Amino acid sequence: MTTQQRRDQIQIMELEGFAALEQLSLIQDEREQSQQIRDMQAIDEETQQEFNRFHNWDQQRLLDY
Repeated sequence: MTTQQRRDQIQIMELEGFAALEQLSLIQDEREQSQQIRDMQAIDEETQQEFNRFHNWDQQRLLDY
């Protein structure tokens, strides 16, 4: 292998390493976004349940009068 081929091979390996790091970064970003979506869905569900409880309580209160 010539000196130029070795340099080229090293450069290729460095670029592959950067690509792997970039891919890992993208995967981490996707995981964080997925977690944020799950968190927001849980908050929305909790808010909806709280609204339903209040609505049911209010309806029952009206029926009791």
